[in-house]
Amino acid sequence: QGINRFIQLTDESDKVPNLKGKLYMDFRLSAPEWTKLKLMHEVLQEPADTQQSFSWYGKTDDTDAYFICLGMHHIYFNMFD
Repeated sequence: QGINRFIQLTDESDKVPNLKGKLYMDFRLSAPEWTKLKLMHEVLQEPADTQQSFSWYGKTDDTDAYFICLGMHHIYFNMFD
């Protein structure tokens, strides 16, 4: 995955700030996590489309990054209990 390669490059770069007590690689996703994320994207697409149809706020952001962030929130939310 391109995102996992990007994360690897951030750890090796002097131009990217270091994280405190973590590496960017700590946030890479395994193949099963990518599969779950794809499924979450498909599941969340339907309510997102519905919201876009009825929302007067404007178009909901339906980019891949939007859905990745939604999935990451749930994956890493429980890490800090």
